[in-house]
Amino acid sequence: MSPASEEEAGSGSARSSGAPRVREITPAGPGAVSVLSVEGPGALELLGEVWPRVRRVPIGGLRTLRLPTAGEAPGTRPDEVLLLAASAEHVELHLHGSPPLVARVRDLLRGRAARRGGRPAEPPSGVEARAREALAHAACESGARILLDQAQGALRRELEGWVELPAGRLAERRAELARRAAWTRYALEPASVVLAGPANSGKSTLFNLAVGRERTAVSPVGGTTRDAIRERALLGRWPVELVDTAPEDGIEDPGRPGGLERASRERGREARRGAQLVVWLDPAGGAPPAGPGPAAVVVRSRADEPPAPVGPADLPALSALARPEEAVEILAALLRRELSLPEEPWSPGAPCPFEPALLELCDRQAAQPSGGRRRLALERASRPGGILGPPPRRIVDPPPR
Repeated sequence: MSPASEEEAGSGSARSSGAPRVREITPAGPGAVSVLSVEGPGALELLGEVWPRVRRVPIGGLRTLRLPTAGEAPGTRPDEVLLLAASAEHVELHLHGSPPLVARVRDLLRGRAARRGGRPAEPPSGVEARAREALAHAACESGARILLDQAQGALRRELEGWVELPAGRLAERRAELARRAAWTRYALEPASVVLAGPANSGKSTLFNLAVGRERTAVSPVGGTTRDAIRERALLGRWPVELVDTAPEDGIEDPGRPGGLERASRERGREARRGAQLVVWLDPAGGAPPAGPGPAAVVVRSRADEPPAPVGPADLPALSALARPEEAVEILAALLRRELSLPEEPWSPGAPCPFEPALLELCDRQAAQPSGGRRRLALERASRPGGILGPPPRRIVDPPPR
């Protein structure tokens, strides 16, 4: 690793006299590679109990290790682990992303740490460390890239650059950060998008297309969907929680008690109440009934069929059966339009206050009357316990052998 490719090693060590803290910092679930972080006093020493070779790893050094296993079939090659020693108190393990394998290594290390006694070390509090922590829960690739930029110091560098900025330029930069923060929230916490409409309007067909599988039953018989069905999906580059709801036009099933039908419609209305976007699908383009939540965007569905329009002629129109890819693109475009989102959430290397408290810090910095006052305020925020916290240590090249 060359000096030009130095990477952030995390915001110092986890500060506690207790046991090291073991956590997965890549998103949970199957993957090519998973990363476990071991942070706290004695982290490198703890790993040396499992792999004695680790005790000879220099700071900044890498080692390929064999995972200890039991009951292997003859001739089976043990799984390998790549160890990176950022410091004596911060070590990363890169291993195959099989969930059972990751859980086995994590539990092994946590068990060793627990036998040392003491409570687990507290997580580091710096902004870069918090961004790294949030990476494991990123809702989409773009959200992960935004967080990775902040973990590598993008926001801290931005605020350091504000110290000498003139007032006019400072106001522009502050406004840009506010815009970025407003849309980044939807890259990190998916917006709720509710598909509503009368029976047999194509809600479930569009829902299945957007989630990429047949998650809910589709039938030419109206009223097949009886409950609010939720699933994560990507609309363009934006993650959403998509909700397919029961019809709201009062269709009744003689085989079901009326109370169940009313309960299904009420669950749909409850989903609308908590939504950021409600899309009302109606082949005729009719206006939706009054309901909770944001005003519904009316879309004429089943647009490949002869219409009997009652709504405005310029309504968005789609056909999930005849033009499926276009239908999903139209839904994604509605999301961006209604929530004022760009097509791509991530701009390489761009700073982003990904927590409300960080945006408040930006406001306070922009309100300081001089560069000197901004420098002092930034120094306070960068102390242990401050909203930025101390800058992270850096991984350096290992000494030559």
